[in-house]
Amino acid sequence: MTAILDYIVRTLSFFWLTGPVFDKELRVSSRKRRNYVLRAAYILLMLIILLFIWAVVVDFRGSRILNVSRLAQAGKVIVTYIVVFQFCASQIIAVVMLSNSISDEIYHKTLGMLMTTPITSMQIVIGKMFSKLLQLFLLLAISLPLLAIVRVFGGVPWSFITSSLCLTLTTVILVSSISLFYSIFCRRAHIVIIVTILSILCLFALIPFLAATIFFLTKIGSDDVFGMLLINTNPYVAFFFNTLAMLEPRAAFFSFFVSPYINCLINLLLAFVFVVISIILVRKVALRQAAGQLFSSRQKKTYRKNNAKNSAIISVIGPAVLWKELILPLRKNTKILRIIGVIVFLAILTYSYWFLYHVDALDDEPTHVLYSLIFMVLGTLITTVFSSTSITLEKESSSWLLLLTSTLSDRQIVYGKLCGVISRCLPVWSLLVGHFILFYFLGFIHPIAILLTVILLVWFIILISCSGLYFSSRFKHTTSAVVMNFVFILFIWALIPVVLGIFGEIIGGHDAAEVCFFFNPFIQIIVIAISTITTQFRIRNGIMQYDWPSGYETLHTTLIVFGISFFAYIILALIFLWRTKKRIRNKIF
Repeated sequence: MTAILDYIVRTLSFFWLTGPVFDKELRVSSRKRRNYVLRAAYILLMLIILLFIWAVVVDFRGSRILNVSRLAQAGKVIVTYIVVFQFCASQIIAVVMLSNSISDEIYHKTLGMLMTTPITSMQIVIGKMFSKLLQLFLLLAISLPLLAIVRVFGGVPWSFITSSLCLTLTTVILVSSISLFYSIFCRRAHIVIIVTILSILCLFALIPFLAATIFFLTKIGSDDVFGMLLINTNPYVAFFFNTLAMLEPRAAFFSFFVSPYINCLINLLLAFVFVVISIILVRKVALRQAAGQLFSSRQKKTYRKNNAKNSAIISVIGPAVLWKELILPLRKNTKILRIIGVIVFLAILTYSYWFLYHVDALDDEPTHVLYSLIFMVLGTLITTVFSSTSITLEKESSSWLLLLTSTLSDRQIVYGKLCGVISRCLPVWSLLVGHFILFYFLGFIHPIAILLTVILLVWFIILISCSGLYFSSRFKHTTSAVVMNFVFILFIWALIPVVLGIFGEIIGGHDAAEVCFFFNPFIQIIVIAISTITTQFRIRNGIMQYDWPSGYETLHTTLIVFGISFFAYIILALIFLWRTKKRIRNKIF
C-alpha cells in the first residue's frame, strides 16, 4: 500500500516530469532579489500606464453623472490595456529568462554531471522551462484581481478575459520553448535573444507576408480558406482579432475568426515539437560531456582548422581595442553565414518592394511609416545588444582583467569599444538611410528626409551605444546589462511621457507630454516618413509643413527640434561615456 500510494502521489504531483531540477530552480529563484524587483517593476509600470488611461477616459473636471456614464467605456479600455500589456511584456520577459537556461549548464560543464544521476534529459528541459514559466505565471496572476474588479464597470464579457488569458499563456509557452531551444546552441544570452526574436518575426510575420503576396498574385484557393488559415494559425493575428471583436462586436470582418482556442492548441503543439527536439539535443550534449568529449566531430575539425590558421602571430594594426573589435571578428568562420544571411534579407526586401510596386503602394503613407519603424526597431535592437555586451563578454570570458593590466589607458579602452560598437551597427542602420535614398531617386521622397534622418541617427546611435557601454561596465552578467539598456530606452521615451501625460490630464494641461513627443526618436522618424512623401506635401504660404502630433509645423521649427535633440542627447551620451570611463576599474571581479 505504501508503494502504491507513493506511486500515485508521484504521478499526480508531476515529479516524474519535472524532477529535482524544477525544485532546485524554484529554490534558487526564491533567493534572487531581481525576481522581486521584476514583480515590483511590472506592477509599477502597469499601474502608471493604467492611471494615464484612466485620466484620459474619465474627465476629472466633468460632472459625476457624466463620469459614471463613461465607466463602461473606461472598463473596456482598461481591460484592453491590461490584456495587451501582459501579452507583450510576458513574452519579452520569457525570451530573456529562458535565454541562458541550457547554455549555462553546457558551458559550465555541469550538464554531463547531471546525466550521471537518475535525472533524465526530459526532467532537465521541463524543469528548466517550468521553473521560469512559473515566475511568468505569477506576473500574469497579479493582473487577475484587477481584471475582475474592472469587469464590474460592464462592457467586458468573461469570454474575452478567458480567451485572451489562454492566448497569452500558450504564446508565452511557445516563445519560451523557442528561446530554450536556441540556448542549446548559443553560449551568449544576447545572441539567443536576437535569434529568438528574429525567428518569431520570420515564423509569424515574414512567412505570412510571403504567403499573402503569393496568394494575392496567383489567387490559388479561396479567400475564406486562406483567411481562416492566416488568422487561426498566427497567435498575434488571433489576439488582435479577439481584442477587436470585444471592442467592435458588430464589425463584419470576423467571419474568418473561428475560435481563439484553436490557435491555443496550435501554439501548444508547436511548443511540444520544440521541447521534444530540445530533449533529444540536450541528451546528446549531456552524454557527450559525461563521456569526456567536450566537442562534437564537426566542432573538433573547426577548432583544429582555427588553430592551424591562427597559429602564426597576428600583427595588430592601429589601436589595439579598435582592431580587436573590427578586424578580429572578420577572421571567424561565420563570415560565409553572414554573407548568406545578408543576401537572403536583401532578396526578401527587394521582393517586398516589388510587390508594393505591383499593387501601386510605393507612394502610400503607411508603406514608408512601416518600413521606417521596422528598420528603426531592428537597428535599436542590434545597437542595444551589441553595446550592452561589449564589456560583459570580456568579464564572462575572464579577459577583462587581462585587458585592464595592459598598457592601454581607460580612454583608449572606452573609445575603442565605442567605435567598435558603432561600426558593427552601421550596416543595419544603413537600411533606413538607404530606404530614403532609394525612394528619393525614384521620386517618392523629398531629399530633406535624408538630412533629417542622418541628424536623428547620429545622436540616437551614439546615445544608445554610450548607455549600453555604461550598463555593460556596471553589471557583471550580459543579461542584466541588456535588460537595463532596454529599460533605459523605455524609461526615457515611454514612461516619462506617460507620467507627464497623467499630470497633464489631471491639472488640465497637455504641454509637457507634447514636448516629450517632439524629442522622441520614433515619433521623429514617423514625422519624416509622413511629411516628406512627395504626394503628401502640405504647403502653406509657400512653406513645407511637417505633421507633428500637436499639429503642422514649419521646416524652421522642425530643424530647431532636431537640433535641440541632437545637442541634448549628445550631452547625455557624453555623461554616460564619462561614467563608463570612471567605472571600468571598479568591481572588476
